[in-house]
Amino acid sequence: MSAFRAALRISRRDAARAKGRSALIMVMIGLPVLLITGLLTLSQTTKLSARDELPSLLGPVADAAVYAHLRRTLVTQDPAGRYGDQQQTGARPPGWTTAEITALTGGRLLPFHQYTTGARLPGGFGRVELLEIDLRDPLGSGLRPLVRGRHPATPQEIAVTPALLDAGVTVGGTLQVARSGEPKRVVGVVEHPNRPGISEVVALYDSVRPPDGTWRGPGWLADTPAPVTWEEVKRLNRAGVRVASRAVVESPRADAFDAAPIRPDQRLWLAIAVLLVVTQTVLLAGPAFAVGLRRRARELVTVAAQGGSPRHLRTIVLADGLLLGGAAALIGAGLGAGTGLAVVSVVARQLDWTSGSPDIPWWQVLGVAALGLVSALVAAVAPAVGAARQSPAQVLAGRGEGA
Repeated sequence: MSAFRAALRISRRDAARAKGRSALIMVMIGLPVLLITGLLTLSQTTKLSARDELPSLLGPVADAAVYAHLRRTLVTQDPAGRYGDQQQTGARPPGWTTAEITALTGGRLLPFHQYTTGARLPGGFGRVELLEIDLRDPLGSGLRPLVRGRHPATPQEIAVTPALLDAGVTVGGTLQVARSGEPKRVVGVVEHPNRPGISEVVALYDSVRPPDGTWRGPGWLADTPAPVTWEEVKRLNRAGVRVASRAVVESPRADAFDAAPIRPDQRLWLAIAVLLVVTQTVLLAGPAFAVGLRRRARELVTVAAQGGSPRHLRTIVLADGLLLGGAAALIGAGLGAGTGLAVVSVVARQLDWTSGSPDIPWWQVLGVAALGLVSALVAAVAPAVGAARQSPAQVLAGRGEGA
């Protein structure tokens, strides 16, 4: 049996005997790992990529969403179609019509409006998001999955999200949308794929006119004969519209849309965070390892008296750090990932956070676990050096440093 395997067996046996000390060391090492891993999982799950946003923008059927701008001049947009810039000069031309967009895209269109407005809730007038679209149309199916009731079928009907039910709106009751709007009957409950806590009202197209200054122009879901490529998007940009294309977002290069380079100041803060975590773990766990060394002094010097070298004694104490640190890091990483996902499921609904499918950044989690293990080993270094310097005769006589 190698000296390292023997050291691990001795450490495992000692950890089982001193359960309280072992648990304390594991908590000191595992707690920072749990917190950081939980935050990483929380951030990754609530940070949506362009691909994650497709269900709420296009649903499962549409090939693209086309957005009108105020002018008919060149639109400069990001590849995902999230935003677009256009020079606001010259006279404002008439707004785009569905027939004109159909001629541009060559496909079947479903018009929609989307903007922020107000609603007279039971607790007072509040802000809500309004989506005007016919969800019964095959192009709009799945854009806002139905939870209860049915989709609006007439201009006097609306559907709401669960957050508005929490605010006191009831299915079968009425809700006044916009200050000058007529009360409309709530006939169903729908769900936003990425924002479970959003307060949103869904109505038929053009059934609610927005207040002046809030309307940003209509949009259209498009079912095109062929996928809308980036070249086709640029052609439509030159005509004066912005486009979110499924083919572009789902292309292999789409991950670059959301990748942001790490700035020098971010690297500095990351290095400071790593240094603080390691320092805190070492300062907390180091004394616990030192207490364990004093308690095990006779055991260690007995090993030395039977021919163990100072290197063997250092290996035994470092094996404590490896064993307890490794277990604490793995448990902390697992619990942290689970905690992060649990927090998202609760908080996203309460605080209207964006939320995608569960997403654990495994490489980052493994890096944090490795950081916890390294911290445990560093914390065990000083006790290991002290163990190697003990005099067996003095310790057995009760006069050594570890007595």
